[in-house]
Amino acid sequence: MRRLKVKGREGLYHCYSRIVGRERLLDARCREVLRIQIRRVSEFCGVEVLAWCVMSNHFHVLVRVPGESAMGLGNAELLRRYGVLYPKPTRWQLLRREVLQKQLEAGGKEGELARGKLCARMHDLSQYMKTLKQRYSVWYNRTHGLNGDVVERALWEHPGGGPGPGAADRQRVY
Repeated sequence: MRRLKVKGREGLYHCYSRIVGRERLLDARCREVLRIQIRRVSEFCGVEVLAWCVMSNHFHVLVRVPGESAMGLGNAELLRRYGVLYPKPTRWQLLRREVLQKQLEAGGKEGELARGKLCARMHDLSQYMKTLKQRYSVWYNRTHGLNGDVVERALWEHPGGGPGPGAADRQRVY
């Protein structure tokens, strides 16, 4: 089945994903880290998490995605969101905050490219879930001395706020 890329689609989405192999890996500490990352990544992406539930082998999030483009955000807001996701320099950080700030303030080709790359990850359900699962997997693997996927790739979404549509209407999202 083809994966749905949910970009620029305002709406309410019920998303869930399982731990690889349906293992019960999420103890209290792991659930708390995932909860924090759910909030942190949502703040960066500009999506609103209305509810979440983290269990020992899967999690659910109810997310509202805004319809407007992130390209209209000011430099200060982009830098604030960047700082939420990258509070201190890491090897996974795309740019140092100071370098990003200079590029955005200078404008021009380099500034617009940096703005475009950041905004492409915002107001987008697919990017939100991808970033959340990647960041959690990195934390989990580093903490437990492992490597590879922790959260399964397949993720189902139900547009709307009430009960989801029938199984035939479900779509796979990454």
